[in-house]
Amino acid sequence: MRDGAYAAIETPPYTLPMTIPRWLLPGRDSPTPLIDRQTMQRTLDAVFRIWDWSTTWGWDYPMLAMAAARLGRPEQALDALFIESAKNRYLANGHNYQSSRLPLYLPATAGCWRRPR
Repeated sequence: MRDGAYAAIETPPYTLPMTIPRWLLPGRDSPTPLIDRQTMQRTLDAVFRIWDWSTTWGWDYPMLAMAAARLGRPEQALDALFIESAKNRYLANGHNYQSSRLPLYLPATAGCWRRPR
């Protein structure tokens, strides 16, 4: 934990808040000693507040949406899927765009529920 939110790593520089653990756990409200719901809510809020979207990866957007949905925030889940960013778009072939040096990127394709641009 760092500043009341889950950090991506435990040692400096800590990197940015991390939301992955919440959606990996079974059941929306299942109790677990590993993940605290209020801390995860603060973490998700921090992600939306401080992440630099130009440095993200395509799988970040569906991951954020799943975390928000699990926390009972459906509007925020939809907001995550529609964040305006070059990394949050899907090509006609279904791949998630990352950069010209990486023409194929599959980890985010599960989040591709809208039509390609």
